[in-house]
Amino acid sequence: MRYKIPLFALLIGAVNVAYGSISVQDDSGRTIVLQKPAERVVSLAPGITETLYAIGAGKQVVGVSVDSDYPLAASRLPQVGGFQNVNIEAIVALKPDLVIVWGPSGVVPQLAALAKFNIPVYVVNNPNIPAISTEMQNLGKLTGNSTRANREAAQFLIRYKILQAEYSLNKIKPSVFIQVSSNPIYTVGNHSLSGQIIALCGGRNIFGHMKTYAGMTSVEQIIDYNPQVIIGYSPFNPASWNQWQQMAAVKNHHVVTIEASLVARDGPRILEGAEQVCQAIQKAR
Repeated sequence: MRYKIPLFALLIGAVNVAYGSISVQDDSGRTIVLQKPAERVVSLAPGITETLYAIGAGKQVVGVSVDSDYPLAASRLPQVGGFQNVNIEAIVALKPDLVIVWGPSGVVPQLAALAKFNIPVYVVNNPNIPAISTEMQNLGKLTGNSTRANREAAQFLIRYKILQAEYSLNKIKPSVFIQVSSNPIYTVGNHSLSGQIIALCGGRNIFGHMKTYAGMTSVEQIIDYNPQVIIGYSPFNPASWNQWQQMAAVKNHHVVTIEASLVARDGPRILEGAEQVCQAIQKAR
């Protein structure tokens, strides 16, 4: 026997589906609950900003960090702070229903002040490159863009696995030095996203043993390690190494510049940077 469901019951059910609470656990272990998809979002890291735009949530972003310069539309939004300091009053004035912050950022403790305004804070701390796909899915759920977010996440993982299959298992692993800055000279360890890119590309980071994400080094140390490839974050002048022709990377012209935003931000464009790094290492191989 078939029963007819009253129209009002169907409408109530539709409302519950559309506006039922959304629950997502962030990377700090806290569960964020929203009664409906976030309509006004503040992003406090450039990688997060790029991810929001990539999943179709750009129209919901109302404020960003000072370094959020991609896509161009993001650079036109109100800026509310950086990695070390934020303007709580400016954030509150934007009336966000969700604030998203990078976990290692120094501003996380400051954001506790948002609790009295009932503004939820979602913490992102991708431990590795594939985790960016999970971030896409979670942010898609929080902003009501799951369909596009899930599609972008799947494509991201496919691109990652293609690079992994093509490069990471190669037995010939050229030694690589990553130059983050020039004065003083800073580099990164294997725990950093850039260090993970080197491994993905089948290279060997000469400072991979560092216990910290980044640290200072010297020309003398780099010469001693004699890297086969030198990768500098822009702005970087490859010719600055020309005087040390005894190094394999300089002698064989394997000193290259990579756009910093493509390899240092945990957003979807990181695979564009990875492809360039892989090509540079492949030439040395």
